[in-house]
Amino acid sequence: MTEPISHSPTDSAEGMAVAAPDASENHRTRVGRERRGRTGRRILAAVFTIVDNEGVDSLTIDRIAETAGLSRGSFYTYAAHLDDLLVRISHLIWSQVRLEQNELLGHSATPLVRMSLSLRYGILRSIGDPALGPILFKALDWSGTFGREMRTAVLSDLTAADRDGTIDVDSLDTAADIGMGLMIAIMHSALVDGPSPAKLSEQSVMVFRALGLSRSDAHELAYLPLPKRPTAPLRDRVLATGWNDL
Repeated sequence: MTEPISHSPTDSAEGMAVAAPDASENHRTRVGRERRGRTGRRILAAVFTIVDNEGVDSLTIDRIAETAGLSRGSFYTYAAHLDDLLVRISHLIWSQVRLEQNELLGHSATPLVRMSLSLRYGILRSIGDPALGPILFKALDWSGTFGREMRTAVLSDLTAADRDGTIDVDSLDTAADIGMGLMIAIMHSALVDGPSPAKLSEQSVMVFRALGLSRSDAHELAYLPLPKRPTAPLRDRVLATGWNDL
């Protein structure tokens, strides 16, 4: 289905409130920020529409600017180049996923429980959308900033798990590399075959086995029940949240 790009700037996703204006802002600053936010949402909606209709490889600056109703010059005031735009959109998508995860999981989960639920929840939530998944995968370049930040998050969880004595690896850096490689492979599988909770659990067993867990412990973690996902589509939440610095 084609996603229309006629989202109102005041649209908000289910359960999300639009932030009240900052009383400390002067009128000119607030108007400029709101105009920039509206244009940012137009660019986001244009990207989603193009990916829906033509695929992520059809994204070009000219196509995005045309679909969003902007000049090429105006586009460059929001992103330096196409890769920059995709990385920034990926940050928006993943920030929304992480926000939801934190709300649903709380802060009491152990590092390995958080890894298991985050991996499966994040893939099911993002790749379930025909536009968001391909954008994330394209931006998850090993040498890119988004990939490096994802690896940092993986390493943080692994470091905490190592302190707890719940993983058995010779090198945390190598474990993070393996974790990233497996995550990218799992994401690619979900993009090609469609996201499947059962398959994700099977693949998660492999991830935890690679971290030195026993088969039974890996299976227990990989099959933990996932929290219920919000009914509001992820792209709607991303659009409603906006991108004031786009």
